[in-house]
Amino acid sequence: MTRRDALCLAGVSLLGRFSPVLGKDDNPGDGVVHYGNEQSYEITHRASLATGDADLSSLELWLPVPMDCPEQTVERLVIQPKLPVRTDVMSQATVAVLLKSKSVPRPGQSLSVELNYTVKSRSITVDWERLNEAELGEYKQDRDFRTFTRPEKKIEAKSADIKRTAKEIADRAQGPLEFARQAYDWVIEHTKYQILPDVEGARYCFKQGHGECTEYAALFVALCRAAGIPARPVVGLWAEGNDRWHVWAEFMLPSGDWLPIDPTAGDKGEWAYRQAFGFRENKLVVLCKTYEIRIPKKSRGQRSIEFLQAGAIWWKARRLKPGGKPPHLTLSVTGRAVDS
Repeated sequence: MTRRDALCLAGVSLLGRFSPVLGKDDNPGDGVVHYGNEQSYEITHRASLATGDADLSSLELWLPVPMDCPEQTVERLVIQPKLPVRTDVMSQATVAVLLKSKSVPRPGQSLSVELNYTVKSRSITVDWERLNEAELGEYKQDRDFRTFTRPEKKIEAKSADIKRTAKEIADRAQGPLEFARQAYDWVIEHTKYQILPDVEGARYCFKQGHGECTEYAALFVALCRAAGIPARPVVGLWAEGNDRWHVWAEFMLPSGDWLPIDPTAGDKGEWAYRQAFGFRENKLVVLCKTYEIRIPKKSRGQRSIEFLQAGAIWWKARRLKPGGKPPHLTLSVTGRAVDS
């Protein structure tokens, strides 16, 4: 018996219309997508670099900075030491950048950066009755459509296997909403949760059948993009506790509304399966809405990274003796709810 069969026996219609469980304070309001049930959190994100035995000639550190979006508002941001914040070329991420070619920490020294911010997080709910009755129409072939249907290094929407599976789903589905529902089902049915040492992405998850939340989200997004449905990963964290990093996804309707999807959470039983399609708790913080981040350099060209969640470093050393300790970056995040 597959997990899909088990969910069907539990009384959930996998391919039928969803009726997700809603939070007690949620009210769909006048639109299809509603943002509400606001809660404030204080987050502290720390990065500590130990140079080890390396005689560094240059150092670059990136830390993701939370962004304003319909489901959250950043009310206060303090970066110590003070660093410039740059936006990626697709405006889907903001990054605090430490860049040093002078006064670089010497061997055996350390360097620390701390981001402290307050963010108001809002739940997302969907008026399913209204949406299921709506005429969705066609997508506008605009910049957003092109941006969120393109392949990326970790979202391999042009992979032959992913394209074939997306076509099989599209042949059964009636429109983008039903496609997203079936793609969500497909990812849950074919993926098992397994901790990985590195971010592997959609094609790995498709081939190996396992991954973390990063891979679940990447595969869902890749299937949507392969079918011409705009979708994107959401990189962030749970707002309470220590080091509770998380990744989920969104797909866009022709109306321009974005619906949240969390395939990883949906793979945890009947209630979670229903809850994780079209509903987002007010306990999450968005860091960026992309995997691939590209920041223009001051001179020319770009610095890019395939995935950024906790932080990343680049360094060059004049000397590092054989067997010596290279630079090491320690990253942590803590969060707590505060009165709104």
